[in-house]
Amino acid sequence: MDVPEGGAIHFECRVEPVGDSTMRIDWFHNGRPFATGSRVHMLNDFGFVVLDMDYTYARDSGEYICRATNKWGSATTKATLTCKGTFIVLFLSSYSGIFPY
Repeated sequence: MDVPEGGAIHFECRVEPVGDSTMRIDWFHNGRPFATGSRVHMLNDFGFVVLDMDYTYARDSGEYICRATNKWGSATTKATLTCKGTFIVLFLSSYSGIFPY
């Protein structure tokens, strides 16, 4: 998935068996556990699993893994996100004197 910096993303998958009290869902970003925050929301409801990000940064690029684990084992699904950063050019001046006329 390609998204410009500042864009929203939505990943979703289905897990079974629905209503399994031993089911645990974990999300990973580039191999590291991924947690919710002010811009990241996760949902796991009736086998419907979602990861939403309200807006993205270039650092959000990479591999996302959703892992479902229960007493019988685990399964994973993967997606790759490419977030293209925007470049801002700033002009800074160190001149602090008075312009000569």
